[in-house]
Amino acid sequence: MAVSTRRSTDEVRALLIEAARELFGAQGYAATTTKQIASQAGVSEPLLFNHYGSKRQLFDAAVVQPFAELIEQYKAAWRSDRAETGGELLVHDFVSRLFLLARTNRALLLSFALNRAAGTQAEGTELLDELAGSLQSLRELASAIRGASSRRLCKD
Repeated sequence: MAVSTRRSTDEVRALLIEAARELFGAQGYAATTTKQIASQAGVSEPLLFNHYGSKRQLFDAAVVQPFAELIEQYKAAWRSDRAETGGELLVHDFVSRLFLLARTNRALLLSFALNRAAGTQAEGTELLDELAGSLQSLRELASAIRGASSRRLCKD
């Protein structure tokens, strides 16, 4: 008789995130169902909804959050570690990690960009707006850093 082991919440969430990333990337947002995600993750669909409430919330956790977290981590590192590690290393690390995320999600990003270019507002394309907003916050950080550097140079 097989003994069923109960998975931890963290393990279930990780399985769902991994399955969602794979399926959203391979099929796109609209063509991916929560039933497919749950099946690939090896959990029931009601369990998916217990953890993520909706397909959109799971999409945000699987695709949008990694981009937003990367940008926030970069901004925090720039503010605190720039003097210690050097700006060039921080930029290199950020660009490398951003490239990896974009490459991992390339099919999804491309489909959203194509929908946007065609004037179609497919569900999930808000990712482009959120990503653009996060990147805009990097521009604001860069302006603030340039301003601080200019003031420092003027004092010297």
